Amino acid sequence: MSKKFENRRWIDLDPPEFLDHEGCELVLVGGHHDAERELDIRLHTKKEQVESSDTVKELGLKPEEHPMEPLKDGKVA
Repeated sequence: MSKKFENRRWIDLDPPEFLDHEGCELVLVGGHHDAERELDIRLHTKKEQVESSDTVKELGLKPEEHPMEPLKDGKVA
């Protein structure tokens, strides 16, 4: 086992090549609502219209046939 683990079961994904090992798993942990301040980083985000998003395009959804509101507000009608 790598010395980076130092008897821990979890460590940061550094270097990303750790994922190249058989049996390696990636765990995503939710962050703070103000991640930029918490992590002292700048996230480069952009506003995207649901109707023209890559996901809607990949799924072949047509906004005129499928309601987009549940995707926008997270509530099912």
